[in-house]
Amino acid sequence: MKTLKLLSLFAIIILLGQSCLEDQCNATSEYVRYNPVYMTGSELTYEVSTLEGRTLLNPGKIYFYQKYLFINERGAGIHIYNNEDPNHPEYVTFYSLPGNFDMAIKNNTLFTDNPLYLMSIDISDLKNPILSWRKIKVMFMWLSYRGQLNIFMRLSYRGTT
Repeated sequence: MKTLKLLSLFAIIILLGQSCLEDQCNATSEYVRYNPVYMTGSELTYEVSTLEGRTLLNPGKIYFYQKYLFINERGAGIHIYNNEDPNHPEYVTFYSLPGNFDMAIKNNTLFTDNPLYLMSIDISDLKNPILSWRKIKVMFMWLSYRGQLNIFMRLSYRGTT
């Protein structure tokens, strides 16, 4: 029994002594850092505008309607392509909708979101969209009226060492 106690004490002293050794690690590691990007309610635009020649950088949801492809660019808006010839889709336009992540289409009406509003856009003429209505999301209503709202838009990413 005395030997077991001495052996246990010796093991504990050895283990505690290991924590006093200095680590000589010289390795570097690479990781990806994501930073949140915010906008205030006053910085967000609530109208639909079209831009020509914008490239698709961060694709999200894809929606097929009639002969057109609607490709969401997460947090930025919606790209529209004519897909009559699937081997060579033609760029039509880009709807700038900051904070947009989702969309649906029914009867030439594009239903879309941004952080504060749900919006309905008439797309009978794709080059000239018309905002039909917008409705504020209830959970943001009380913050937006007080000017206290910082809205999460997207994550920016960068590699770091």
